[in-house]
Amino acid sequence: MSMKRTENVKCPHCGKTSEFTVWDSINTDIDPDMEKAVRDRSAFLFHCPECGDETYFDYGFLYHNMTSKIMIQYADSDEMAEEFLDAIKESENMEMLEDIVNNDYTVRVVRSRNRLIEKLMIFDAGLDDRIIEIYKFMVLLKYQKEKEECEDPELYFYCGDDGKKAVFIYESGEYICSSGLDDGLYKELAERYGNMLPEMQKGEMFIDENWAYSFLTGNVEEEQ
Repeated sequence: MSMKRTENVKCPHCGKTSEFTVWDSINTDIDPDMEKAVRDRSAFLFHCPECGDETYFDYGFLYHNMTSKIMIQYADSDEMAEEFLDAIKESENMEMLEDIVNNDYTVRVVRSRNRLIEKLMIFDAGLDDRIIEIYKFMVLLKYQKEKEECEDPELYFYCGDDGKKAVFIYESGEYICSSGLDDGLYKELAERYGNMLPEMQKGEMFIDENWAYSFLTGNVEEEQ
């Protein structure tokens, strides 16, 4: 099911307070319009009825697509992340966990709106986000080696309307460069690491840079 509520928010432009719809959970099978609204960020867009100014308000929520069997918790705080993980653990004998396990759901936790949209772009392209994170980490290592001074670079996967895929590198919010990812390279990475992925713990829902580091360093040690 989908759950939403109304909050009073202050317009940063005119200071007037108005109502804004906040979603606690979005089931795109029930509310199909929200599938696009999350991706184009209109789900976060506030239009001030007083002055007409538009601004984005961030909030965490559960994204659930039953058809694609995807469940992503966007946790905008440590507390929200812990609550979601506790809810999964405490539901061992409940219908939700049975559905997740028996129907081969992909369950993830992300900590920013941009990371949520990135995950959706990966899954929309029919790709495994674990392979993507492995590639992103390899790109990061190469970038850091070639550039002596880096200001906490952030890497994001992107797939264009033409199907071309790449990893974009940003520093301080500004685009720096990109590294392409063609189908051949993705297949090569999937063949190299794919047989190791099923050994992952079912509770590993944070698939990110830290996960890729742990995965790669662990498997490098085993191969030596």
